[in-house]
Amino acid sequence: IPDLIGYAKLFGLDPSDASGAARRCRYRTIVFALPSWPEIYTTDDERRMTVEEAASFGALVRRIYLEHAYTVVDVPRDRIAGRADFILDALRRAQG
Repeated sequence: IPDLIGYAKLFGLDPSDASGAARRCRYRTIVFALPSWPEIYTTDDERRMTVEEAASFGALVRRIYLEHAYTVVDVPRDRIAGRADFILDALRRAQG
């Protein structure tokens, strides 16, 4: 839901409904953020943002999650298996 706030802002729409929903309908507190990675970024019919626009939007969404009291964990650039292992390890540590 916090992503919807970012999309509303991106398109110049009123984000108040999404903001209210984000306060009422919370996810788990940990959110994983993957960094902008220009070397692997590509566009297609659905992904039309430039790599710079995508990075800016990612930063906006990150701020929104932080504003809604989520813990944002940065996933390091790595091969797919390495990123998956990082996320699984972080979830295990969070469950204590």
